[in-house]
Amino acid sequence: MVRYTRDSDGSTIDIDEQEAEQADITARAKRVLFVNSAGTTIKLTRSRENLAGSAGTGSSGDDDRVYTLTTANAVDIVEVFLDGVLLVETTNYTINNTAKTVTMVSQAVFDSQIVVIFYNV
Repeated sequence: MVRYTRDSDGSTIDIDEQEAEQADITARAKRVLFVNSAGTTIKLTRSRENLAGSAGTGSSGDDDRVYTLTTANAVDIVEVFLDGVLLVETTNYTINNTAKTVTMVSQAVFDSQIVVIFYNV
């Protein structure tokens, strides 16, 4: 059984193993809908932001640059790529859901690099 926890309200949705395979494929789509046993629909929208390295605070090459997301909603399941390489949360970056920011940690980012941030809302 696969468990999905939605961080904004703590809801959990259990999906049986066969449905989990379908959910994994569907999760690559831009929008995924789940319906729990009470009939409540929970919608996830996958968003992507393509940013120039210079879009962050600080100077080129700084290892603590901050990137502000454009969404007004709380974010969940964040993935950050730097020039196509997936970074590791807490090792390379941290997330502040309240401020909707991604802060690099010991990860130098130069102005010419590309930062791509995926997140669910």
